[in-house]
Amino acid sequence: VHENISVSVAVDRYTVIVGRAQPDVPEVKVVSTSSARVCTFPLPSLDDEELLVDTSLVEEELKGQHHRCDWCYIIRSLVHELRQLTGIDISGFMAVVHSTIPLSQSMNSSAALEVAMAALLQ
Repeated sequence: VHENISVSVAVDRYTVIVGRAQPDVPEVKVVSTSSARVCTFPLPSLDDEELLVDTSLVEEELKGQHHRCDWCYIIRSLVHELRQLTGIDISGFMAVVHSTIPLSQSMNSSAALEVAMAALLQ
C-alpha cells in the first residue's frame, strides 16, 4: 500500500526551453517537441486579480481528459504570477519546450517545466 512515501533520487531526465522575446506582440506562443500542440495566449494585464483560463487551453493531451495542470496552463499561470508578484513587465515571447521527464509519473515534470520557464524569463 502506497502511503504517500516520497524518495528523492537523481535521474537522467531533463526539461529545456529555448525562446526569444517578441516585445511588439502581446502574446505568448509555446510549442512542445513531445506533441504537435501549440499553446498561445494573450499576456494578461498587471491589473488582473485572477487568471481567467480558456478551457480550450486546458484539454489534457492524453486520453482527451480535462485537467487544470496541463503544460499550457502551467506556463500561463507562471507568467501571470511572475508579473503580479514582481511587477516585471514580461513581454510577448515564443518558446520551444523539450522534456524527457515522463508526464503523470510522479516525477515532477510540472515543477521542471516551471523552473525551466522561470529561468528563461529572467
